[in-house]
Amino acid sequence: MFDRVEGMLRGVRHVPGLRRNLISLGVLHDGGMEFRSDRDKKTMKIMEDGVTVMIGERTASHLYKLQGSTIA
Repeated sequence: MFDRVEGMLRGVRHVPGLRRNLISLGVLHDGGMEFRSDRDKKTMKIMEDGVTVMIGERTASHLYKLQGSTIA
C-alpha cells in the first residue's frame, strides 16, 4: 500500500466496466482505520493503529487518488 507495504482489502465489490477502483472511507472507518486530510497540501492519509497505510492526493475533480497499485 504505502511505502511498498502490501495490504489486502476485504469485502470489496466488482463493478463491470468501471475503469477505477473506489474505496469507501466509511467502510475503512468501520474497519478501525482513521483518515486525516490536509486542506493546504491537498493530501489525505489513511491510518491503522497510528501508522499511515495509504496516502492520497486530491485531484481537480475533488477525488483523492491513492498512491500505489493493485495486484490481481
